[in-house]
Amino acid sequence: QRCDLDQQSIVHVVLRPQRNGQERGVAAGHRPGRAGREPASLTRVDLSGSVLPGDAVGLAVILQDDSADGAAPAGRPDRPTNKSFYVYCKGPCQRVQPGKLRVRCSTCQQATLTLTQGPSCWDDVLIPNRMSGECQSPNCPGTTAEFFFKCGAHPTSDKETSVALNLITTNSRDITCITCTDIRSPVLVFQCNYRHVICLDCFHLYCVTRLNDRQFVHDPQLGYSLPCV
Repeated sequence: QRCDLDQQSIVHVVLRPQRNGQERGVAAGHRPGRAGREPASLTRVDLSGSVLPGDAVGLAVILQDDSADGAAPAGRPDRPTNKSFYVYCKGPCQRVQPGKLRVRCSTCQQATLTLTQGPSCWDDVLIPNRMSGECQSPNCPGTTAEFFFKCGAHPTSDKETSVALNLITTNSRDITCITCTDIRSPVLVFQCNYRHVICLDCFHLYCVTRLNDRQFVHDPQLGYSLPCV
């Protein structure tokens, strides 16, 4: 319960030789003496720092206030469902859904990699070869972490992955949409200086209108994109 193990999750139990009196059975991701360095659950890791810097105006400051208050411990019955990440589900949903962050060894492609430390920003997750660890699979020398996302709305197979939407976040403090002024959640946060917030319905209409008017702009790094509305 503390690690967000949903239905059809796979748990790897790693058996290693005893070292300095440590217990023999060690669950991957919870190694003795390293609890403070690895996240208890990748689903609850806050990666908003690289998208919503603390010195920005608007939703960024609001989310920073949330973290300062301290989040409720995982596993509390009265705790709302955590929706830290959003993805586009390419499978049965065909829509934006809450996502689950997962990690595997880039060498053997098995979910038996123990992270040296947990990711702290979106760059750690989206840029390859930034995070390292130790693969616990027998005879695998892998040390590089490979992150991927799954849709959290339905059970998924090992090969089913979803596209990470790192600009979409939960509207935790009921910020109004810059276009329709309704309070909706989740919302998209533009990467302008003011971090303006727009609901997904308005953003969809904005995209369709700009596309029909041939108003997309070309960004050297992102390709064709849109500025803040």
